[in-house]
Amino acid sequence: MRTPKRIFSPSRWTRLSTPINSFISSEAVITATEVPINRTPKTALVLHFQPLKTYGYATPEEDKRYRINFFSDTVRVDGKLVYMPDGEPLVYYPTKVALSLTASKYEKTAGARMAKYEIDRAAFDDGRLQDNDIVLFRYADVLLMKSEALVRSGRNGDNELNLVRHRAEMPSRHATLSTLLDERLLELMWEGWRRNDLIRFGLFHKAYDLRQPIEGESSAFTTLFPIPTNVLKLNLNLKQNPGYK
Repeated sequence: MRTPKRIFSPSRWTRLSTPINSFISSEAVITATEVPINRTPKTALVLHFQPLKTYGYATPEEDKRYRINFFSDTVRVDGKLVYMPDGEPLVYYPTKVALSLTASKYEKTAGARMAKYEIDRAAFDDGRLQDNDIVLFRYADVLLMKSEALVRSGRNGDNELNLVRHRAEMPSRHATLSTLLDERLLELMWEGWRRNDLIRFGLFHKAYDLRQPIEGESSAFTTLFPIPTNVLKLNLNLKQNPGYK
């Protein structure tokens, strides 16, 4: 008896194959940063490859958490191949991300997709209504915060950092601000901390990978969100945050 294939339904396929994140898509390819365009309250998505480099993707030093956090390369669920509607195995290509994928054969398969949290097997409405627990606080985050506080005060934070790394079956590292920022990406991927971390480390408004600072961003005005236009119209006493037009 042949094992049944796992095939994406059309609506799920569309959601999981969106090559860049948007306000109507639930997925992001690798990672994305929202930046204002022309200093207005509009936003664009700028893709970058920092997670691939930090995780050591496709190298002998690849962090073990990469495969926990991402659906990447040939996709398997419960050890079984996932198939596209045309019958071919689903393969994601992390290194094929580009600012424009229009007409590319990788338009629906460039990048990687979130795989960190356990799928709710009892979910309904095509998997969109999940009823499993969500993460509120992580002990690993507490340990990394303590390590960072120790390093910033001129003390040694190796023990706290390496408690996190050893749990992930990764070798020890010396705690520095650089290795701690990397570890927060490795450990806390998809948990909503990256923007806060980059702001705290003074890096959010600077260039990295494909992202380039926008006009006037040397003032770091993008560390504050713009006030929505409709809110400004409702309260004429409000003024837009500096840097936005």
